[in-house]
Amino acid sequence: MKTLLALVATLALSACVTVGTKLDDSKLSQLVRGSTTVAQAEALLGAPVSVSQDGTTGTVLGYSYVNAHPTGPFSTASTVQIVTLRFGTDGKLIDYSTTNGQSKGSAY
Repeated sequence: MKTLLALVATLALSACVTVGTKLDDSKLSQLVRGSTTVAQAEALLGAPVSVSQDGTTGTVLGYSYVNAHPTGPFSTASTVQIVTLRFGTDGKLIDYSTTNGQSKGSAY
């Protein structure tokens, strides 16, 4: 029984969670404002996590990536990337933004 508990505890502490795909800066640098279309962006970057459309402003594609892993028995570290692409009503890229962050947290 002690061996089973030790195994479960070890697996729980070593678990790493990754959601989404981190976008490479070299791919983002291929986006051209006023030229890249929604279809071209999706072909380059893959399927977005979210798509929103508004007849006034156009289409917004959202991409996100999160990687979290334990750094000790009661702490975690995470890496986050959020990329937002905004397209006009003509379907061409207006602009995009990227947010990258890292954090370390503790349960106490």
